[in-house]
Amino acid sequence: MDCPRCASDSEESERFCWLCGWDFTKESIICEQCGNEVKKNENCVVCRDPTAGWGDWNPFNPFDEDDE
Repeated sequence: MDCPRCASDSEESERFCWLCGWDFTKESIICEQCGNEVKKNENCVVCRDPTAGWGDWNPFNPFDEDDE
């Protein structure tokens, strides 16, 4: 199993990461955007929703049917 904090390889039976000490029994993950600890199934309090607005940045819509 890969540690969510440091990505080191640990045995499935271990409770703590041998490298950084991450507790595998915690009900939390590491935010991929900023590295903050986040409870599972919740948004990061630092980044809020890092995917919010994706797709809104490009004003060109190739599927726009307003052709003249």
